[in-house]
Amino acid sequence: MSIFKKKIIRHDSSEEYKDLWIAAQNEYPENYLRQLKYVKEKGTKQQYALFLAQTLQYVSSSATASSIKLNLTSGHIDLLSRSLLDALRHMQEDLPDEVYDYNIYNIEDVVQDVIKQVGKQPID
Repeated sequence: MSIFKKKIIRHDSSEEYKDLWIAAQNEYPENYLRQLKYVKEKGTKQQYALFLAQTLQYVSSSATASSIKLNLTSGHIDLLSRSLLDALRHMQEDLPDEVYDYNIYNIEDVVQDVIKQVGKQPID
């Protein structure tokens, strides 16, 4: 039973998506680029977009844990923010505040740091 009163749609919880995700990992356990290609070829566009985001999150968290520095350009950040903004524009309506709180928590410091690095605001 969910702690939320409203049903929250989780596209990554569908059996079709889970099966696709597992199949990609089983087929190419150590090759993320081939996993991406597999999901792109065998899944829907929605499944591929979700898999791209999950792969980015997993790989970047692995880099952080390994102290690997990623070199992202302002262009990379622009493209990621455009995708995030579009996804939020189309997100399920009337979600519990906790869902928004989680997303705000994850993005707020990044946005503030980017603003400071670009020099648009004084650094506190």
